[in-house]
Amino acid sequence: MASAGTLGGNGTIRGAVGILSGGNLRAGNGTPAGQKLTVASLSTSDNATLSVDLLVDDATPSNSVANSVETTDSFTASGTLNLVLSVNYQNVTDPGKALASPQSFIVLGNLSDSVTASAVSGISINAVAPLPLAYSYAWIDGDTGTVANDLQVTITAVPEPSSLATLGLVATGLLSRRRRSRRSTL
Repeated sequence: MASAGTLGGNGTIRGAVGILSGGNLRAGNGTPAGQKLTVASLSTSDNATLSVDLLVDDATPSNSVANSVETTDSFTASGTLNLVLSVNYQNVTDPGKALASPQSFIVLGNLSDSVTASAVSGISINAVAPLPLAYSYAWIDGDTGTVANDLQVTITAVPEPSSLATLGLVATGLLSRRRRSRRSTL
């Protein structure tokens, strides 16, 4: 895939796919419905992009889904992989809070245990989401193989600034009360 080009959809590509710097591999068709783009082998250059749509169901996390890319042969990466997440919500239990509990998604899977993901110097996550969230990633063994070659993204809630301010005021009040009670006993 050339720089500034996009290859995407769901289904199977039986050949090798290479994503150059500035190129974009998009899992699914833009609707987060558990769509999978399967490729025989995948290689990414520094600053290649993987775009994924997520549907987060806050009330029933087991209904949450992510579109994903899966390789059946090999995955080779070098440099930084840019991961772009488009996060959609349904059944938000508390509109003032992002998530009731952390949720994890495998966004890039490798079935053959043939991977050189260790060559990835970093993953840059850029997310579009209507609520404040924190994102982390890990290479895990998600397919019961022997190699941690599946890229998992975990989404967690971020306390809103007003919640942090309230927590700070409560802590200050408790410390002040404790000091006053220590002084009265001296």
